[in-house]
Amino acid sequence: MLTIHEAGKAQQSTPDDIVLKTASADGRAILTLNRKHFVQPHAKQPSHAGIASAHLILISKGKRNEFMTRYNRLLNSPVN
Repeated sequence: MLTIHEAGKAQQSTPDDIVLKTASADGRAILTLNRKHFVQPHAKQPSHAGIASAHLILISKGKRNEFMTRYNRLLNSPVN
């Protein structure tokens, strides 16, 4: 897992299509709170590792670590 902050890309207004291309090149899926922002980039580049969206309420300040732990577990779980 690599956050946008860890990648050094936070607060840079990186276009969503570039975010998707970069994640795809690294074999990474995207977790976003802005699902609507990735509709068009997905349509242009349907071959990627995935785009997951969450509602902001699910990851309020007290729950971020728990959410990321569960999300990471999901990403690393075997596919049936």
